[in-house]
This record gives sequence, structure tokens and C-alpha cells, in this order.
Amino acid sequence: MTQTMIEVCAKALYEEDDPWSVAWKWPNLDPQCGGSADTYRRLARAVLTALLEPTPGMVARGVRYAMNVRIGSPEDPHWPDYIHNMFRAMIQTALTEGERHG
Repeated sequence: MTQTMIEVCAKALYEEDDPWSVAWKWPNLDPQCGGSADTYRRLARAVLTALLEPTPGMVARGVRYAMNVRIGSPEDPHWPDYIHNMFRAMIQTALTEGERHG
């Protein structure tokens, strides 16, 4: 079964944040060690909600990507790859934007 993006992000946040994540695998968290799966799901939802408003750099990167790709009609089987790769390009920009200023 495919995980939702909320679950993927919540697990990533937990594993990055919690030193107990090695002993207590997602989502079987020990509440005595701090945090709960619901807390990390709430944080993941907040992060993904923030991504609803792309930065100008993300938009510019998406446009640059779109301008360099040629695919046909909406039935073209390359559309899923196109959307996937554009999304990755935009998120990669979001991940590296702060590095230029920080």
C-alpha cells in the first residue's frame, strides 16, 4: 500500500527529530520518550500546507523546466514523468534557496 505524503513527511520528521527513532520505529512510538505519531502528522501537514504557496524561485524553476520539455497531448504517456520531474525541480529549489542566503 502506498503511503500518503503526510505519512512520508511525518516519518521523516520523526526520524530527523527524535533520538529514539532507532529503537522505536515509526509509527510505533513510545509516548514516554516524547512525541506521538499524531504530533508528527500535524507538523507534516503544516509543512505541506506551506508548500501550497511556492516561492518566486520555485515558480521560476518550474517555468524553466516547462520551457525545456516538449511533450504532446494530455494523453501522452510522458505527462506523469513531466509533472513528477517539475515537482521535484520546484521542491529542490525550495530545499536549496536558504543555503544561498545562510
